[in-house]
Amino acid sequence: LLEGETNHEDAMVRTEWSIQTLKNEGVPIERITGGIANWERSQASALMEQWISTYPDSIELVVSNNDDMALGAIDALERAGMRDVNVVGIDGTNPGLEAMESGKLLGTVSSNKEIYGSAVIELAASCALGEQPPEEFPLTDGRYYWIPQEMLMQDLDG
Repeated sequence: LLEGETNHEDAMVRTEWSIQTLKNEGVPIERITGGIANWERSQASALMEQWISTYPDSIELVVSNNDDMALGAIDALERAGMRDVNVVGIDGTNPGLEAMESGKLLGTVSSNKEIYGSAVIELAASCALGEQPPEEFPLTDGRYYWIPQEMLMQDLDG
């Protein structure tokens, strides 16, 4: 498990959501190790190299809090010649989508960037003007707006 930052809300939510989704789908999981890679590809790659040395025959899946760290894990796996480890990320970035399309990244999670951008602008404007948030962007607990997420996976059939 590659995490963003220690005690960072996004990292904690992404980690919890990822693990719970796997459990809810009946995927048997055992966490072997994890580490903080600060959302960075190079740090994730360095951690993955350590894990490959420590657990060479035990790693089947790498769950990453963002696509960049997932790509770092893939870099290390490729250098080690390991092709049978699945890697997933979050964010649906262009490099992540390209890695998914080329078969290197198993999947990612994407937010609708248009909705996200609109929500940021509209919510910031309403806060700045002292107005209530727009109805189309309801807040949870008066603090959070949840953007629809979409799981994207490699086409394993074709």
